[in-house]
Amino acid sequence: MTSARIRLAHALDAPALHRLHAPDTPREEWVLDPRGQHPQELTSVTAWEQLLVLETGPTVWLAHRDGEAVGCARVQALGPGAVRSLQLASLMVLSSEEDPSTPEHLIELAVGDAPCVLWVPGGESRGLALMQSHGFVADGTEEPAGSGVAVRMVR
Repeated sequence: MTSARIRLAHALDAPALHRLHAPDTPREEWVLDPRGQHPQELTSVTAWEQLLVLETGPTVWLAHRDGEAVGCARVQALGPGAVRSLQLASLMVLSSEEDPSTPEHLIELAVGDAPCVLWVPGGESRGLALMQSHGFVADGTEEPAGSGVAVRMVR
């Protein structure tokens, strides 16, 4: 099996990113945005287009196979004064993605070994284990997210 190809997303990828984030898309969400699973400002193709052209906006990595988007990672620089320089704001992969290493590859490209903060769904042992394998540890902070909680992890 070949790995999904991963590249930086651009404005023309907005429709694919919008589909990946649609509520009815079957996917695994390994990392949540700290404000909840789907930030309100990213609910349209236009919103994704605008986000992807911002000079100070997040970096979005897109995994694709045979021309179809199968996953993505969104990373935001936290700026000077932040304890950790990056926040992995989202990491998701379609449930139908055939390569189980796609989330691993997205993490490696999105944050490498940089100091980083992220939020995983509470009670999601696979997500916690995946992030622990990349050196993240839960710091004891939890926030409400959707119908559950999100657990903050740092590295």
